[in-house]
Amino acid sequence: MVSYAADLSWTLGLRELIDRYGAMKATPRGGERRRGQEFNGLIADTLRHWGADDVEANIRGMDGRDEIDVAFRLGGIRYLLEAKWEAKPISDEPVGKLAGRLRSRLGGPRGILLSMSGFTRHAAPAAERGDQPSVLLADRSHFEAMLSGLVSPDVLLQELERHLAARGGVSASLTDLMLHHDPPPSMASIHDGAPVNDVAGGITARAVMVGEAGWPECDSLNASMVSDSLLISTPDGIVDLAIGTGSSRWALPMAGCHGATLATSDGSLLTISSFAAIRWTGKGIDILGGALTGNATLLVGPDGAMWAFQNTGENHNSEVSLIQLGDSLGTQTSHAIEFPAWNAAWLEDKRFYLAADGYSAVVDLARSNQVPQESWQISPQAGPRSIVVSGPSTVLTFARAQGVNVSLVQISTKTGSTGQLLQVHANRALGMTRGRNGRLYLLADQRGNERFPRPVLLEVLGVT
Repeated sequence: MVSYAADLSWTLGLRELIDRYGAMKATPRGGERRRGQEFNGLIADTLRHWGADDVEANIRGMDGRDEIDVAFRLGGIRYLLEAKWEAKPISDEPVGKLAGRLRSRLGGPRGILLSMSGFTRHAAPAAERGDQPSVLLADRSHFEAMLSGLVSPDVLLQELERHLAARGGVSASLTDLMLHHDPPPSMASIHDGAPVNDVAGGITARAVMVGEAGWPECDSLNASMVSDSLLISTPDGIVDLAIGTGSSRWALPMAGCHGATLATSDGSLLTISSFAAIRWTGKGIDILGGALTGNATLLVGPDGAMWAFQNTGENHNSEVSLIQLGDSLGTQTSHAIEFPAWNAAWLEDKRFYLAADGYSAVVDLARSNQVPQESWQISPQAGPRSIVVSGPSTVLTFARAQGVNVSLVQISTKTGSTGQLLQVHANRALGMTRGRNGRLYLLADQRGNERFPRPVLLEVLGVT
């Protein structure tokens, strides 16, 4: 699978495919037949983008007796794909037609029936008929997982075939393929944690939890909206950590997660996994956006809408953008930002705070996406990724300071004035959030010279 630090040209190619998909979703009544032909081409181009071989679309059979929508090869296996984008679920008839076409082809290719509207209860039994099924059933979620960049076609098909070989059947939900069952890491409570000494007046801070063995790298800390717990993003999934006890469970046991996790009042979670922005409802995965690479994270914007920030280059020489996400894949709107930011946070109206190496700035998308250099403000920290907005013109940033230290800084976005609230000896600042109890929590890595992460949770009082 392609790393989510993929180059900009690959990202832009994926974005163009998503835009084509969005246009197809808006096809007016009467244009369904033309959309079907265009959809075959989109599937073929998506497979080519991921590196599939021998991809062809709209193939006429010998003497024009039948048509194959898309043919391709992955991992040395030939596939014939029949695509259906109709208003109602597909029944058993297309399954039988595709099975017949497979039998008329030399070499025993495998079949995939992709239905954007799902299937009736008759489809799976028809596909399972015979000594060995030859047709796999896939739905909109499987296609959008590939198109968004959540998972590559080769990995998706490998997981689907592995799942079905063990359990039988001809279909499996995207959720069943993406979730794992490994135990989550946990933390131990520090009941008499030593206070942090280097703090400003009126503020107290102390370590309250420390990670036990087995923690992977962490890159964000957010608060749950339905319980007094914290959400920690790791490459293995989203950990739900109980404040006070250190007990943990998986809020989302799915690999590839990175960036902030946003919790909603209905219990849903929004996060980025690989290239895709997703919503996890506890029952299934909804894909909201894609082609998100490099340093990408989610944030809440105007009117409670979901936005994504991304920087597509490690050295910040490529594209920085703020992307407003819609309710489904293909409806996102991107705003290119001319400022080399590490992260962003929404202030008010269409004003966003941008944090960079040694500098910060504010962009007002209602006016322009440009940030004149004379409006840049000097920041005392390097690469701040953790931002909490405490007012329309005040933010808190938690990031690396001088030496092996991390600091919490309060910044006025109007005047550019800064004040250090505390400093902690740590390798990295991992995340910051306000809990439902109103307290501020910081997550830092205090591994020292050790190889593996040692996350430490700090509780801070007195910060408004």
